[in-house]
Order: sequence, then structure tokens, then C-alpha cells
Amino acid sequence: MATIFDLPNELMDEVGIDLDEDDWLALRMTCQGLNEKCKEYHLNSKYSRRRVLLVQESMENLAKISQHPSGVNLRVRYLDISCLSPYSLERIFYHYLLWEEHCTSLADEELKMTAAIRKFDRVDDEQIEGLSPDSNIMIAPLIRALPNLPNLQSICFNPAGQRAELTRPEWNLFHPSLGYRPGTRINSRLCRTVNMRTLPRLFYKGWDKILPAICSIPTSSLRHLTWNHRHGYFIAEDRPGFFACEIGPVFPNLKVLRVIFRFLDSGLIEVWMPKISQWLSSIGCNLEELELDLKYITRIDDEIKEVVLTLPESRMFSSLRKLGLAGFKIDLENLKIFLTHCKQSLKEFTLSRLAMQDPKEDCFEILKFLSDDFKLKLFRLALQGHGRDFITKRKAEYALPDLEAIGDWSSKSMICTVRGLGVEKPYDFSKHLGRELWTHDSSDTFWNSITEGIWVDREALRFYDDSASSDSGYS
Repeated sequence: MATIFDLPNELMDEVGIDLDEDDWLALRMTCQGLNEKCKEYHLNSKYSRRRVLLVQESMENLAKISQHPSGVNLRVRYLDISCLSPYSLERIFYHYLLWEEHCTSLADEELKMTAAIRKFDRVDDEQIEGLSPDSNIMIAPLIRALPNLPNLQSICFNPAGQRAELTRPEWNLFHPSLGYRPGTRINSRLCRTVNMRTLPRLFYKGWDKILPAICSIPTSSLRHLTWNHRHGYFIAEDRPGFFACEIGPVFPNLKVLRVIFRFLDSGLIEVWMPKISQWLSSIGCNLEELELDLKYITRIDDEIKEVVLTLPESRMFSSLRKLGLAGFKIDLENLKIFLTHCKQSLKEFTLSRLAMQDPKEDCFEILKFLSDDFKLKLFRLALQGHGRDFITKRKAEYALPDLEAIGDWSSKSMICTVRGLGVEKPYDFSKHLGRELWTHDSSDTFWNSITEGIWVDREALRFYDDSASSDSGYS
């Protein structure tokens, strides 16, 4: 019978997905054989993926790892930078404690955690609206660390959600008085109720300065970059450093770029959309995946109809294999020119929440264009949930479906799933997209065929009319 000593490396990797740093440590302490077998997996588990919080202690810790004489800096491949604070927690923590006091007395471990968290949280709350710490003090250790991480493949600037748990090593780093050293098991029930939150003073004072600093250090090993501006927004006076970064020269081997923009209102889009278009032209020609997502805080109005995302019309994206555009107003002819240059390489294409003057005609024309010798393996069209263009229409005349096409459109085996809202329940049809496009020359007959007439059914459209008066205008 095979034992853990006989497992090939591939299976050990699969097993390791569900193990944390302390699980690997426990295995290594079992016997000498497992210590040798699991050493590499343990060290990779600990160092290959690092989460860095926008506080000085976290940045300094990364700098120490990058300069450690043992060479663990060579194991760091993924860097997740978050502005969550380990010193500011969700109030559910205290609700949990009040509930616990009615059930049983708190253990010593829980009392120690409570005292430590209350101390830091109280201090932090007093500073939220006060002066921000010097962002340069927090960023400087990060700048020292990056040149010493030669195998770094991915950087993700991710504010994360309003709630995220601290890991055991993070508890030990930020709250050392609790004594959660390697091998210590924390009360999992208590940990699930303790969540970090994003601090406004950290986000608005320091977040936007990180990328320009990082882009001052050429990193040829970087393959993947994600910038998520999800929990902040650009205002008219801002000068987001993101648009000043020349990503191509600094990250010459970058293959994957994902960006989420967020704006306070539609009027400001006029200010920033030209900057986005200009910035796109400076990225470079090696990208294989590009995803751009534009989000809003307030209701979208008709102003956005005049603000267009202009895609580069050169061959700089000729290697693109995966493209995703969400939340933009697009120019149809500009999009077609852009797609022509990556026609031979493009395999996955997603369009969602797009603003269009005439969605049924524009989407039909896009589909017709893609059916001409494109070799897509996956195509998704989701204008906004179930296809209603709430951006340009206040009363629904029709509801375009969501489409998901898998396989070559010219192949007999291709499958296109058509989804939308029906009279009594959502509909879900399977159609051959290529055959439908070849059969129908007009948009009306095409949409009528693939939805079996439901797209203009007045009973079904009542749902969308009702939605027009709700909050459906938010993206």
C-alpha cells in the first residue's frame, strides 16, 4: 500500500492546496523522513504567496524576507498588496463576545485576544479621520524588497472586501503579545468573527502612490499585474499615478493585465476616459490577456453615451488571447479594427455591461463580425444581468439574452447557451450560434430565433420596466 513517502510531486502539490503553513510544520515534526519529504512544500507554502497590508510592519516584514540569508526570497512568486488594516476590525467581533458571555465564560486565549484587539482598535478609530501617516514610510520597505525578489511573477493590488480574516502568522506579526507562534492553533470559531476592514485614511492617502513607486523598478520576471480600484474612486482633482506608469518598459514580459476603475459619477468619465485610452496605447505588445472593468458609485445617466473608450488601432495587441471589456461605451468600428489585429490569437472574449445606442443592432453586428474566421473557444455576452440596456433605455422595448458560446462557431459540436428572463421563470436554451448567424440576415429575426420570441414578450418585459424605477442603474 502506498504511503505519503511514495506520492509523486504532482499529488503532493494537490494535497498541499488544503494545507497551511502550520499543517506542513506538523508533518515535518512527525519523523525525519517526513521532515525531508515536506521541507520544500513547507517553505513554498510559507513564502511563495505573500499578502502585504498597507501598514509599516507588513512592509518591513517583506523587506526582511527579501534580504534573508537563507535565500527564501527566491521562493516569492506572488504578491498580494491590500489596504486592509490588521488593527481595525469589524464590530461583529464585539457582538460575538457579548453573545458568548451569555453562554459561557471566555477562555484565557479569548480574553488575551480581546484585550489586544480593543487596545489597537480604539487607537486606530481615533486616527481614521485624523492625519495620515507618511505614506513614504510605508512604501520605502516595499521598494527595498522588490529588487531582491527575482522570481516574482505576479503583483495584485487588491483592496479586498470590507472583511477578511487574519492568518495565524499575521496574528503573530501584528499582535505578538498573543503568543501565536509557529505551530500554535488559534480558536477557529473566534477567528471567523474577527475580520479586518479597509481604513479610509490608508486608502486615500497611500494607495494610489504604490503603483508609481513599483513602476520605478524594472521587473523582467513579472507576468501578471492586477490593479483593483474597487473600493476607491477617482475625482476631478485626482492625478492617479496609474495613468503615469509606463507599464510596458518596466514589465517587458507582462502577459496578463487586469484593471478595475471606479468613478464617483458619470460626469467625471469625460475627464478620465481619454486618459484611459491614451494609457492603453503605452502598455506594450506582449500582452496575452487584457481585462478592463469600469464601475460607478452613483446612477449612470445619459452623459455616458457620449464618452467612448477608444481602443488602440495598431498591431500592439496582436498576441492577445483573452479579452474582457465591462462597463464601457464602445465605438463599434474602433472595436472591429482592434479585434482584427488579434484575430489569429484571440480565443476568449467577454463583453458585459456595455453602453450602446442600439444594442440589438450593435450586438448583432459584433456577432456577425466574430463569425468571420475568428477561432474563439469561449465567448460571453452579458450586457447587464439579463441583457436589458438600462444605460440608454428607460422603458424596455426588448431584452437581449446573455450568451455563452463554447467551441469553434463553425464546428457542429459548438454549444451556445442563451439565458434570460421569461414570463414565469428564466429561460435557458441551447443554440448553434454560427448556424443562427448564417441563417438570419436581420437582428430582429436573429434575436427572435435564439430567444424563441421571448425577448420582445410584453409579459416578460414587465420585469425590466419595474427594474427601471429601482436601483438597477448602478454598476
